[in-house]
Amino acid sequence: MKSKFKGTVFERMMKDKDFERLVEAECESITVGEMILEAMGKAEITKSDLARKMHTSPAAITRYTHPDYQKFRLDTLAAIAQALGGRLTVSLSLPPARGRKKATTLSAEFIAVTK
Repeated sequence: MKSKFKGTVFERMMKDKDFERLVEAECESITVGEMILEAMGKAEITKSDLARKMHTSPAAITRYTHPDYQKFRLDTLAAIAQALGGRLTVSLSLPPARGRKKATTLSAEFIAVTK
């Protein structure tokens, strides 16, 4: 007997347009600071530890992890990623060009340069 339920629960829920809008709004509201805090948690690194690894102050890390902070430089984000044991990757997705069916995605990886 075939199941009438296909896909994951999340996939089925995403078919509900109201639910889909809520998920999209939440994803758009995730800040870079929240991503840094999540990465810090996974790496089990405190703000003081991160500041020490980056040769900066804990106040700077507090500023970077504040939800309203938006003045990031790519070299700072790359340094944060490196201090957390990762790499910074930036991706730009563009809609299909006129006359083409496929969208374009451009990606770049940044490595922190230590002074």
